[in-house]
Amino acid sequence: YFLDNKRFLGKVAIQPDAFFQLKDTRLPNGQNRRSFFLEADRSTMPTQPRPGSQRFRDKIDRYRWFIDCGRAFERHGVRSIRIVTLTITQARRDNLAADTDAFLVENSLTRLRKFFLFGSLRDVSLSEPLTILEPAFRRPGDASAHRLFPVLSDEGMSRL
Repeated sequence: YFLDNKRFLGKVAIQPDAFFQLKDTRLPNGQNRRSFFLEADRSTMPTQPRPGSQRFRDKIDRYRWFIDCGRAFERHGVRSIRIVTLTITQARRDNLAADTDAFLVENSLTRLRKFFLFGSLRDVSLSEPLTILEPAFRRPGDASAHRLFPVLSDEGMSRL
C-alpha cells in the first residue's frame, strides 16, 4: 500500500524475477547482509516512453513507492534493498540506466539512484558466479562501475 500525504492511494504490486540475499562474512552479524530484487531483462520492454507502453518506467515507479513506504523493509525484514537489473547487452544496460535516471530526475527522486544497479551478461557470467562481486554494475546518473558489496579498506579488515 502507498500513501500520499497520509492519504491511501492504492496497492503497489512488485513482482521481481527473484529476491536474494548475500552475506558478507567480513562484517559482523547484523551488518553483513545485502538484499536484492533481481529484474532479468530480455530486451522485451520498451525503454523510451510511447503512447500506452511505458512498462519499464512503470516498474521503476512501483519500486519507488515500495521503497518510499518502507514495504521492502517491512515485508522482507531487511534494512536495505537494491534493485539489480541484468540485461543481455551493455547497450541495453546503459539505456535502462539512462531512462531510470531520466525518470528519477523528472520526478525529483535522484536520492533513489543508490537503490538501482544495472549490469549485463557481458559484465557478469552465470558460469562464473563470483563475477557478480566485481565492479560490474552501473547506477542511474553514474557511468562508473559499482560493486554489489563495497570494498572494505585494509583498516576496516584489521578491525574484524
